[in-house]
Amino acid sequence: MPATMLCYSIANTSDKAISLRVGGWLENAVSRAAIKAGAAEPSATPIEGVTGLLLAAKPQQRGAADDGSMAIALLGDSGQTLDARALSAKWIDALRSKDDGIPANSGVVQSKPRPLDPGESIAFRFAICWHFANGHRGDIFPGSLLRRNEQRRHYAKFFDDAGQIAQELQRRHD
Repeated sequence: MPATMLCYSIANTSDKAISLRVGGWLENAVSRAAIKAGAAEPSATPIEGVTGLLLAAKPQQRGAADDGSMAIALLGDSGQTLDARALSAKWIDALRSKDDGIPANSGVVQSKPRPLDPGESIAFRFAICWHFANGHRGDIFPGSLLRRNEQRRHYAKFFDDAGQIAQELQRRHD
């Protein structure tokens, strides 16, 4: 499956109960050239049944190597998706303190608040998914390999976009 799974385990090593929330973001790298040229706009759409966002560009640039979609999802958690342009002051201050920034066209997900008693731990699973069905690699391959690479990638037979991949991972993440 065209995805990367990230699992973070957090333990409360203090002697007091805490409440925590975990979040993550993914920059939308779909159709960058078309967006830069003003021919497309980045989009972020909630994924049904998943705490996640489908990142794409509208209109799609059919046939381009970067035509497709990406997704960020928090699996097994009923958190929320956020607009990167409207993050809370806490998020912005936390990122600024880490000398990090979130590009405006990013997808952001966060967990619901979780209580954690002393000695307890909790795991959060994120998925980064992609669906770039066109295998075209430009001029770097000889003719026979180039023709083969113009074929669609194998996963395109099973999924229409990265959101469907996130949905499948949500069903099977355990």
